Amino acid sequence: MPDSAHTSGISATSGTSASPATFPAMDRIHNFRGIGGLPAADGRTTTHGLLWRSGHLARATDADLARLVALGIRTVVDLRTDHDLAADGSDRTADGIDQVPVPIPDDSGQGAGIRALLSEGDPVAIRSAWADGRAATLATDGARAMVTDPVRVAVFRRVLDVVTEQERWPLVWHCSAGKDRAGWVGTVVLLALGVEHDAIVAHYLESNATAASRS
Repeated sequence: MPDSAHTSGISATSGTSASPATFPAMDRIHNFRGIGGLPAADGRTTTHGLLWRSGHLARATDADLARLVALGIRTVVDLRTDHDLAADGSDRTADGIDQVPVPIPDDSGQGAGIRALLSEGDPVAIRSAWADGRAATLATDGARAMVTDPVRVAVFRRVLDVVTEQERWPLVWHCSAGKDRAGWVGTVVLLALGVEHDAIVAHYLESNATAASRS
């Protein structure tokens, strides 16, 4: 990551009182949150209001779009594949926001099959597919592939090139749920910024709390 992005993404304070909240309220954009206010080296914190992550924007309300405009969002980076787009729909965005598609293959490489299984809702079929540790193996193998598969590594490089272009800020990147692929991008960015390990883990796991609040 360029040094300019490293220094510009860190502030000596957590931002002014006018800085946007880390978790601005959205109606239909799930898991929308910023990476500001996290502790880094030398007592510094990441700056509020520049980089955001979320789930897809396909069901964004007009009020949600107005909030994106109020946050000054210039760029939306869409990490979804064609399978995701077919299931979720295309993003809704406001005029003047640049949309940049950089699809990252889903964690397991089996996203379409997983979606189909969940949509059918057959508990017997789900248990048959994922019981006896198979779900954990699927998740672990998918996570490992994020940093070892040459195709995914190349795509991540492209994503980070876009995310670190300061003229595109404020920027939001998203996948479908804003958890795995969006979470990996956030983790890499925070590591590059020198954010403390425990804070990075906690930030990643916030998606679990967000999902629980929707259930």
